[in-house]
Amino acid sequence: MILSRFAFLASSFAVVSASFIAHAAEPWSDARLAVTNGLALWFDVSRQNAARGSLSFAPLQSWRDAPDYFFDGSGNRRHLAQPILEARPRFRQDFDGAKLSFDGTNDFLAATSLGTAFADTTLFVVGAPATNGDFRALVAFNAAGQNDYTSGVNFDFGSAISSTLARIN
Repeated sequence: MILSRFAFLASSFAVVSASFIAHAAEPWSDARLAVTNGLALWFDVSRQNAARGSLSFAPLQSWRDAPDYFFDGSGNRRHLAQPILEARPRFRQDFDGAKLSFDGTNDFLAATSLGTAFADTTLFVVGAPATNGDFRALVAFNAAGQNDYTSGVNFDFGSAISSTLARIN
């Protein structure tokens, strides 16, 4: 799974799958999510510092840090990672909340070997795209060694570059 290939401010996304039995959500996750049955993945930028503290990682500093890990709050420990500093999104904490900013060129977070197949799945994404086109994506899932558009799902904006959010591919 890859999270974002474009300039994007993300605050959270979750995957709910009817075919998946989830574990209890992480204790550091947001308790306001009342329904967690079937929750397969849950990435919430606003809870990343709580996760990092719980897991003995240094906290993210606003406007400076680029997270090496992005922790899954679903209880399934399907964390995202980016070992290359130049390819990490930037963490931002403002008066209106926390978000990740992807530069639109090479920033992404990824997970491999999730150990499951998703069927009858609902995907929720909370984000504010700043650019689109050129197949920039919010989220992509794919089988190992295969393209997302042939073996999974790709939530992108298509090939046409536009100044407005005109379509989702």
